[in-house]
Amino acid sequence: MNSEVLGLKALVFYLLIFARIGGLAIQAPLFASPHMPTPLKIGFIAVISLIFFWRLPIDINSISFDLTWITFNVAKEFLIGLIMGYFMIFILYAIQGAGGLLDQQLGLSTGASFDPQLGAVNMNARFFFYFAFTFFILNGGFYFILKVIDFSFTVLPVTTYYNYSKDFIDTLISLTNLFFYIALHVAGAVLVAVFIGQVGLGLIARVAPQSNVFMLSFPINFMIGVFILSLTVPYIIELFNNNYLSYDFMAEWLSNAIKSLK
Repeated sequence: MNSEVLGLKALVFYLLIFARIGGLAIQAPLFASPHMPTPLKIGFIAVISLIFFWRLPIDINSISFDLTWITFNVAKEFLIGLIMGYFMIFILYAIQGAGGLLDQQLGLSTGASFDPQLGAVNMNARFFFYFAFTFFILNGGFYFILKVIDFSFTVLPVTTYYNYSKDFIDTLISLTNLFFYIALHVAGAVLVAVFIGQVGLGLIARVAPQSNVFMLSFPINFMIGVFILSLTVPYIIELFNNNYLSYDFMAEWLSNAIKSLK
């Protein structure tokens, strides 16, 4: 086999690696950020793909120049990367869901009902997402992303065909359960405090029917929620550090999710 054929097969191999990492970058934390310019994002993907190109062994005999084969495998690798990226950012979305629950219960999203031009106010959802995102990056999130990519090429080698098993379907179904579990665990204290406040307002409405409890509930719920949230922020940081954004939890969760693709 001459050098030109070897070079072309190496180029196809690099293209497959680039497709997987490119699919991952669409969803994965840091890469999926709208604040990162597209040329910089493509440059990052190209450099990381080149690093793994030199690191991974190449099975020359498994690479074909057939256009159908190349198209199918590029699409397959892109889909694998896309699923992996979603698995990686899912924990951050679940934490963002905790903020969304608070926005709904504290009345912050009610403004859109009175003035549709205002749009939904997702203050807590944005706060929780960027708070968790910052925590993830400061705790070695970029290095963790590289470790996940390396693990994926070990479990799911390039040019290998996979049969999506029952484990993958079970993993997708379990995402809903995990989403609400994390959201309620993070925002549970504030939700309980707001519920107790609602019970108190209900008692006031029974004792003094002439009071406008509906309008009174908006500032009271907001004050209770902000006050309890300010008290629970240290415990939320500890929860991130020891559970959902810890290396052990995310490594176990992502390793099981990636293995389910095989």
